[in-house]
Amino acid sequence: MWDFETAQYERTLKGHTGPVTSVAFNSSGTTLASCSTDMSAKLWDMTTYACTKTLRGHDHTVSAIAFFPGGDRLATCSRDETIKVWDVLSGYCSLTFSGHGDWVRCLSVSEDGEYVASGSIDHTIIIWKASSGQLVQVEEGALDKPTRLGAHCPIYVTTFSLVIYLHPTLASSATPRTRARG
Repeated sequence: MWDFETAQYERTLKGHTGPVTSVAFNSSGTTLASCSTDMSAKLWDMTTYACTKTLRGHDHTVSAIAFFPGGDRLATCSRDETIKVWDVLSGYCSLTFSGHGDWVRCLSVSEDGEYVASGSIDHTIIIWKASSGQLVQVEEGALDKPTRLGAHCPIYVTTFSLVIYLHPTLASSATPRTRARG
């Protein structure tokens, strides 16, 4: 951990037994989530710096992690080709999404929490309905170039990073839009 204002080292959070692959703060900054090659995700209380939960359920490296708005759920993706949605309070997996044919490397949750997008090294992007795990749309071969998912859903992606946003003028139609994060 580093102090943002002074750029000084503060502490190391120890708990994973393998390299950490991704981290994310909840919107209030009170909880940090991390994931690792040790097949787990961990939740950290940022006032005590203690690990409060270890989330287990993936069968391989956990590649990325993201909180839903409100911070009550989070999503993880894995080399086991799945995306999981977790309840932060209980630590239990509430949904598992399957549909990729290879390692799922990145994911993002829409600003309204309605959608999850995942990108895989199988060269697909899948948009999922977050509440049910229903597959909304698949785009193949989209990880190496800008592409369009439907008339109102431009996707700009890189292999390792997705950001989803719901364009304000399209909010009533609930069409997810995505763009790459550098």
